[in-house]
Amino acid sequence: MTDLAMSSQPSFRLSRLQRAALACLILVALGDWLFFQRPLGISVALFLAATALLSAVTQRRANERTNGRMRMGPVLLLIAALLPLVNDKNLLALGFGLAGLGAFVLIVTRHWHGVRLATALQIAGLYVGPWRLAARTMQAMKIARRRDPRRPYTALFFTWCVPLILGAIFLLLFASANPLIRQVFDNFDIRTWLDPLFSSRSLLWILLAIFTLPLLCVTAKIKGRHRKPIIATPHTLPASLGNTSLFLTTGTILRALILFNLLFALQSVMDIIYLWGGVRLPNGMTYATYAHQGAYPLMMTALLAAAFVLVALRPGSEAERSPPIRWLVTLWVGQNVLLVISSILRLDLYVAVYSLTTLRLSAFIWMGLVAFGLILILLRILRRRSNHWLIKINLAAAVAVLYGCCFINFEAMVADYNVDHAREFTGRGVALDMRYMAELGPHALPALDRYLARQAGMTSPPDARTLAYAKQLRTNFAWCIAQPGKHRDWRAWTLQKARLWHYLDTARPQTASISEPAAIKAPENGVTDATVPPRGAPDTTAPGDGN
Repeated sequence: MTDLAMSSQPSFRLSRLQRAALACLILVALGDWLFFQRPLGISVALFLAATALLSAVTQRRANERTNGRMRMGPVLLLIAALLPLVNDKNLLALGFGLAGLGAFVLIVTRHWHGVRLATALQIAGLYVGPWRLAARTMQAMKIARRRDPRRPYTALFFTWCVPLILGAIFLLLFASANPLIRQVFDNFDIRTWLDPLFSSRSLLWILLAIFTLPLLCVTAKIKGRHRKPIIATPHTLPASLGNTSLFLTTGTILRALILFNLLFALQSVMDIIYLWGGVRLPNGMTYATYAHQGAYPLMMTALLAAAFVLVALRPGSEAERSPPIRWLVTLWVGQNVLLVISSILRLDLYVAVYSLTTLRLSAFIWMGLVAFGLILILLRILRRRSNHWLIKINLAAAVAVLYGCCFINFEAMVADYNVDHAREFTGRGVALDMRYMAELGPHALPALDRYLARQAGMTSPPDARTLAYAKQLRTNFAWCIAQPGKHRDWRAWTLQKARLWHYLDTARPQTASISEPAAIKAPENGVTDATVPPRGAPDTTAPGDGN
């Protein structure tokens, strides 16, 4: 009898919307504990992982229909996407983390349709969608008003909207005319009501709820066929696009390629003579000037050339089937590859004279990607591949390079290079720019220690002002790393920060104490004299240009 009574009682089960609301409250509480008045670090990766876990729990019906292999796939993808945030916190790592979280949610809700543009737009919609909620709500209410004017909630809104607005206007007019009403308004301080509502903590809760709710309320797609993507071919394109347009006839493309090859050959010959051959430049022009003025414009030239090839030689077009055009395009793309290599050499010559910056290091990586893309264009032409294949390989290469960049400490790399190639130790180039060392931040501390150690071992006395600046900068960096409180909070832990903590702990016997940071004055080593704060200064590595 008891068993029968217990079995007849209805079991308590939460709906998917209720589970999503409960998970949202949990994530808001977790985010408040991790982020409010706390430094960012490993806490960002932990919050994204918790969001993914609760999203999978709220979508458990979709997960019941997936096998073990399908469950491990999104988990491994999420771990790989969160690893950059574990290494260091920056915008690039955050981008990979958000993309991995969005892909995880789409997979567990069975909205994943493979790596394609539509999937990327779906991931972006998970984060952009909530900010369009107000506009969509107003649009939905307008549509509901048109369809059924007698609907109670819609009618209530529209019937009370105008009276309330006009009533508020009349009340303000009465307050300006009646001293008693105005006194009531003067005594009423709206800030006492709005301060708790719009405090920094409540705004954080609202932002966390806006961020997490779309990831928890994705409708699971269990059934239904997915439409196959439409691949553009000469037969499926419109007549205006499937055939060569009026301005890009076969004759036009042939003449353009002949002219382009001659122009690029002229530039390539000049680079071979002056950059590769070492021929003396005209009076008044240095190799650094020649290199710097051409590095970035030549990169834009290569990109425009690649765009022209993709537009002119569409798969299946008459121009692609023409042997002379294919031969000229192959020659032209080869010259573009040589142009990119010359741009890399130009930038290398400029760096040898004016030292290295993070922007110039990024330019090296960008140039390598452009050269790789040009080689892929050449392969596409020779092997008659589609533009879809070309775009897919280029995107894969770009994602792989950017993912690898998440684990490279560019600030430390630049600081090491500039110290090793400073004029104080090599006798050529420029002196170590202390202002830019301050811009690089605490990651430049090991390189700065090597600079001070090498200065101490030199026979010739160093510049006293530069040495004092370097020592104070070292003190500021050490204080930023070692100060107690929030900077040693476990929430701020990352692999790169842990390496700095370990380095400072092992190098601390070299310094008796770590004092408070102070504003310091930059030495005159080719830059203007100005007061420099402990962290942050403009890039003045090269005269007149920070590129």
